[in-house]
Amino acid sequence: MKFYFEQVLHQEKFFWEIPRLKKSRPLPKVLNETELAKLFNALANKKHKAMLFTAYRAGLRVSEIVNLKIADIDSSRMQIFIARAKGEKRPVCKFKSCIARHFTGLFENI
Repeated sequence: MKFYFEQVLHQEKFFWEIPRLKKSRPLPKVLNETELAKLFNALANKKHKAMLFTAYRAGLRVSEIVNLKIADIDSSRMQIFIARAKGEKRPVCKFKSCIARHFTGLFENI
């Protein structure tokens, strides 16, 4: 209605504050254990498996995984430093031992 009166009829603004409805966002689909096992076992490349497992277990976004450097992983403190964390997210997350086993032997040539 606001658009109609202001843009079509060219009347002055008489609607000062009209609350907008918030769009509902559907919740993400949660995979069960067998679906996760199929997903991780389908990957043959160890690097891709480590990246996907890290993203899943640490709750990282794709952009955070892509920007992740080897220096950002502190295995002594079991932490991952996220350089450009989005929003109010903490720039450090836990590096769990289940994630660490996917990285063993992956960076020997570096």
